Order: sequence, then C-alpha cells, then structure tokens
Amino acid sequence: MDAWESLGDSTMLRTYLQRAIFCLMGDGDLSIPVDRVGELFAVLNVAMPPSRLSRLTHYLGIEEKHRECLSPYVPAYVPTCARRQRQNSATAREMFTLDDLHWCVLESLRFPVHAIAEIRQRLAPFAKAGGDNVPFDAPSDAPSEGLWVPLSQLGGLWQSVQNEPMPAEISALAVLAASENATETAPYVSTINSEQDAGLTAAASSSATPLRLSEGQVQWLFLSRHNEILRPEHLTVCQPMSLPLTSYFVESSHNTYLTGDQFTSTSDARMYERVLLQGCRCIEVDCWDGAGGEPDIWHGRTLTSRVAAELVFAAIARSAFVASPYPVVVSLEMHCSVPQQKRLAEICRATLGDMLVYPKAGVLSMSPASLQHKVLLIGRPCPQMFRTGTDIAARIKGGVPLTPEAPAPPSQSERYRQIYMDRHRLVYAPLPGAMPSASVLLAAKEELPFGVGLDDLSDCNSFTIRESKAHRLLHDGHSLPKLWGSFNCTNVTRVYPDARRVKSSNYNPFPFWAAGAQLCALNYQTSDRELQCARGFFRANGGCGYVLKPAALLDAEVLLANASREMPATLRKFRLTPLCGFLLRKLGEEQPSLDAWAAASLPLHRPERFERGAGVVSPVVSLEVMGGAFAAACADARSCTNGESWQSEAVSKNGFNPVWSGRNGCDIVVSDRQLAVVRVAVYDGSRRQEHRLLAYAALPCHTLRPGVRTVLLQDSHGARLPFSRLLVLLEDGGVVPMPAPPKSGKVLPVAGER
Repeated sequence: MDAWESLGDSTMLRTYLQRAIFCLMGDGDLSIPVDRVGELFAVLNVAMPPSRLSRLTHYLGIEEKHRECLSPYVPAYVPTCARRQRQNSATAREMFTLDDLHWCVLESLRFPVHAIAEIRQRLAPFAKAGGDNVPFDAPSDAPSEGLWVPLSQLGGLWQSVQNEPMPAEISALAVLAASENATETAPYVSTINSEQDAGLTAAASSSATPLRLSEGQVQWLFLSRHNEILRPEHLTVCQPMSLPLTSYFVESSHNTYLTGDQFTSTSDARMYERVLLQGCRCIEVDCWDGAGGEPDIWHGRTLTSRVAAELVFAAIARSAFVASPYPVVVSLEMHCSVPQQKRLAEICRATLGDMLVYPKAGVLSMSPASLQHKVLLIGRPCPQMFRTGTDIAARIKGGVPLTPEAPAPPSQSERYRQIYMDRHRLVYAPLPGAMPSASVLLAAKEELPFGVGLDDLSDCNSFTIRESKAHRLLHDGHSLPKLWGSFNCTNVTRVYPDARRVKSSNYNPFPFWAAGAQLCALNYQTSDRELQCARGFFRANGGCGYVLKPAALLDAEVLLANASREMPATLRKFRLTPLCGFLLRKLGEEQPSLDAWAAASLPLHRPERFERGAGVVSPVVSLEVMGGAFAAACADARSCTNGESWQSEAVSKNGFNPVWSGRNGCDIVVSDRQLAVVRVAVYDGSRRQEHRLLAYAALPCHTLRPGVRTVLLQDSHGARLPFSRLLVLLEDGGVVPMPAPPKSGKVLPVAGER
C-alpha cells in the first residue's frame, strides 16, 4: 500500500510536504507566516487566489478569536489532528504549520469540490445527501450538501462503475476511511457541547454511527494504485514462459555502456546496472584491447571514454536478476587480440560463474523458464573478418563458413530461406591485419577460451541488421517481408540504430516487432518518445523483459501463406476521457540524470525536490498510440488518420489538483491490440509554442481495463513519481470500420511529433 493511501499514517506524504516548506523557509522551520501561504501553494504547483486563501485560514482557525464560531464550518470528516489543533487554539494563530498543509492536501484529494461529473453521476443512485461538508476550496456558490455513500452500498457502486467486484485492497481502504469518519464525530461533539448535559453527550458518543464515505473519499478510492488502469494479472508474469526463446520479444539495449551521445560521451559500468534493474534483458558489450593486457569496453574509434571489462561484468553479475529472473543475453562485439580474448574469457568465468551459458547447439530452442538466472553469451562477428562474397549464412551461423558437403534436396522452408539470402546478400572486404572476432575465435579448434567450437554454434542462428536495412526489408515490393517474418519464427534477429544517430536518438521499434524481430536494441541513455513507448510495451507480462509474440507471428508456414500488406477492414476502438490529476510536478523539478537513472531502477520511491522559482504549470493531457498497421488517437474515430494524436484543453495554473471538464474525450483506434502502446503524457501548456513534458505513462493496449481508473505517472527519465497520477474514464468501443482517407490527401504528422 502506498503510504499516501493510509489515512492514519501517511509518513511519505508528510515528508514530501515537509520538503516543500523547507524549500520556502529553509531547513528546520515547519511553519510559515499566513501571508506566505500563497507562496507555499505555488511551490506545490497551484496558484491560489486570495478568496480561497481567506477561506482556508478561516477553516483552520488561523487569526480567529472565537473558536465557537468555527464549529458550524467543520466537516464531519476533518482529520482528528486538524480538529484537535483547532479546538485547542484559544487564541489566534498566526502561523501555518505542516499539519495544516497535510490536512489541506488530504482534503483536496478526498473531497475535491469541483465534483467529477462522471463519478457523481454514477454515485448518486447509491448515495444520500450530507450536511455541512463544504470544503475550504469550494466556490461561493457551491451547494452546501454533498453526497455520502453508506459503506454497505459501496460494493454495488463499484460493480456498477467498474463492472467487476471491488478488490480486497480497496475494500480495506474504504473500511478504514469510514471508521475514521465514525470515530472522529464523537470527540468533536463532546468538545463542542461541553456545557451540555453529560448524559446526553455520553449517549451521543455511544450511539451507533453509520459507516459511510463522502463522495470525495469515494474518489480517493478510485485514485488508489489498486485501481490502476493496467489489468492486475499483467502486474506479474502471466504469459507462458516455456516456449523457445525465438517466440518472445526481448527488451534490448544498444551500446549499453554509453551515458550520452555516440561520439564523445562517457562509458560507465553503472549503465549496465541501470538498464538491467529497469528490466532490460539484452545488453551489448563492445570489447577492445586495453592497457596492461586488460580488455576495455568502449565505442571504438571515437572520442568516448573507456571502462574496464572487469567492472562491466561485475556490474552485470550484481544486477542481472534483481528485476527479473529470466535470462540475460550479452551480445559480445569482439575487437580484441587473441591474448586479450583469453583474458576476457577468464573475466567472464570468474564474475558470472555458474550463471554463464555458452552459445551451443539447441540454445534457441530452450525456453526462458529453463534458462532462469542464466547469462547467455552471443558472439557478434566483426565485419572486418568477412571475406568478399561471404553471405548472410555466415552471420546467421555465427562463424566462418565450412567446406560445403553434398547438399540434400532442399525443403520448402529452405528454398524460401535461399531466396531471402539471395535478395539480402552481405559483402565485406577484409582489412589488412584484422584481428579475430569472437565468433571466429570460438570456431577455431585450437583456440577455445569459452570452451565451444563451430559445431556447437550450428543451431545458434542470430542475425544482426541496422535499422535502415531493416526498413528496406519491410518496404521491399516482393516477398522479403513475409520471408523475414518466417525466418524470425526459428531464428533471432537483432536490429540496432544507424550510425547517423550520433546524439543517441532512437528509432521506432514497432514495425520490426510486427515483423517478428526479437531484439530491437535502443539507446537507453535517451528517454525519448520511442524509448518511452518501447519500455511501456514491456510493462506487459509483469515487466520481466520478455513478451510473448502474438500467435500470428509464431507459425512460419501461416506467415508465408497469409501475409498481407493491406490495411485491415476493421479497428478496435476505446474512448479515454481525462477527469482529474493530483500533485503534478513543476518544470525544473527533475532529478539530475544519473540520480534519475538510479531512481528509475530501484524499487523505491525517489525523493522529490522542489524548485522555488519554477512557475505554476497549466497541464495539458496528450494521447498518442504506436504499434500495428494502424494506430491513432483522435476526437472522432470516423475521421482519424494513421498516427494522429490528441490533446485536451489546458487547466490554467493548477498542477496541484487539476480537473478537466470530462466532456471531451479521445477515441483510440488500433489494428492490433497486442502490438499497440498508448502514451498518456502531461505537458505544461503555459506556452503555446512549446509544450514541455511534465510526466507520462506508456500503457500496453491489450492490458487496459475499462472503467474509472488511475494512471500512475513517471518523469521524463522513467522514474516513478510517487504521488502524481491521473484519473481517467476508459470505455470499450468495440469494433469499428476503418475510417476513409481524408479527401484532401493531406497526411497528418506522426503521433507525438511537435
């Protein structure tokens, strides 16, 4: 349970708010003058007008001389600590304390006065009118009576809204909230009516108080992380893990050691810890000769720095199976001399020990379940070692071609493979003095530092291709796309970024996943839109780093017979409506990059920091979809365009508890739910020309569940924001026809491009 979800002991939330006060007043001071309360709320990302500030101080009894005049305005659900503070103040208070701020935040969360119409409409049949329960931030014309839901009716309400039974965790939170409502009333009545007959007071306090929740508390239940928009089964491993490795998409990293661009940045062993702790299961190690006979890891022939191979493999050993028990694939790109290759083999054996699995016959037919807590080495050949005319077969085999024997009559699948090879022949010219590559060394009988030979590599069919060549494969006018998809049913393809991506930007991996490519390596040091959506894709199946391919991509013969490049006739539709948000961050409050990487990796909440001078944001919700032949987010599914994105109106100067109208939603249409990801992003809309990212969530489309749901947000580095979240309404729209293309022929920009 998140600490902020506990009404009794919200230590984490108090620490968060304490940091806000320290930002304004300095360390050690937990109270501020009343005339600076507006500045404090600006630190918390909301511009509070004077009328609301006056109402707030009136609520808390600050600068009030007569406590008895306050009693009619105290709601029944005010926390005990706040009520006790107000009742014991015989004189006026001039300071705003941490307890005051804590109460304000809880009340804003549990009773947002700007009632969410979608929730109130569903709540009304189960609720009863309340009494004097108008919160401090209510507008002057707000109704004096709110709605209260008896605890006994809450299960029926939840079933009607969510179309599912109320989870046990939500039920426990509801009982806690209703119990506090009941227990807080008696002490309050006893104190206020101290001059009345003691017998009447005792009777009032001993009478059975019905357990009930305010409408704000009900909304607070909807904001719980136990009501997350992802289906609960996908929060843990839920897909079969006993199929061959080739049947899974694997979360993969490119040039894992780099912290920045591809030409001048620093190489750091901590990057391996970072990506492994985030769930990545395939990492890249570029090995080069180092000083003193010790191999180094770096991006050769560039200005990037070096890091010792021993440090890298030690980091891998420490972090490989913290986030996931399933196998880690280490892609070795070998540029070392033979003596340093031997030294590297010693390092691997010493650091990885029993975890190490060598590339041998049949390894691709093994399953992730059978390879748990194992590290699989795959040697990537150095292009310098290929002779002129060597084709892709050498790369798939992973070694130097042997002298061919008399061939057997080819099967149909072998004939298709030969067509594929003929159309996609790779030719390299050898360079003078080229050093043996990892695979060449593994294939040489006289030199076996890793203990395996060429015969053992015969079934370890891996194929590496850069993104531009992979795009040409996909757009080939003949049979190459279907041949590649068939090839990927029994072989492993690794796609890596082009060399032109000097700034470590990322390509869109979804088209290659649609072709069955298992390893789409991305630059994890750059958290751009492509990486965010890719990491969202791997949130399915418990975030274990392995996602099972759709059934259509698992059968080679079906792919060859039925592959079609035409758009589908129908699409799957959802409608997503943003309702409200809570405690969104301000610009400039991100952690420094290295700290953010660590925070994003660890299973702990990162500490927040506040920027006193940062402006209050005007949040805008943006929706876009990636993956599949057709994907769009638009106002109307009948007239959308592939790649279209959608955004809401801005809520002016309120990142503390913004509320959207709830009237304007977004239609999400996809051709393949298994391959699509919905990216929900919150931007600051203060500047029309430039919307800057505040937080986001990338959600696998097939894991979404309809209803009023909470979306847990991350910062731009992927670190979880412990209190920031959105409340949305998701409705299943069923199957809809493919929209007609626009008559003007104008093509809208790809979703997310600004």
